[in-house]
Amino acid sequence: MGIDLGTTNCAVSFVDSGSSDSAPATLETVQVQTFSVPQIVAAGEIELREGLPSFHYEPAEGEFPEGALNLPWDSD
Repeated sequence: MGIDLGTTNCAVSFVDSGSSDSAPATLETVQVQTFSVPQIVAAGEIELREGLPSFHYEPAEGEFPEGALNLPWDSD
């Protein structure tokens, strides 16, 4: 796993080491994958994105309709 903690955006990538292939992994045979992070992109809209902004936005009271910034894991 690799994590890029940038000043503007962050990203996480990984290599699936659980492959059933019996050959040893090399730089030529592994496939690096980027982990997509679910995030709010607009009021009431969540998308998977490969880059995650490196900042936190705290909306003003009343700036968004009730529930517009709820996340899918809030109900758990």
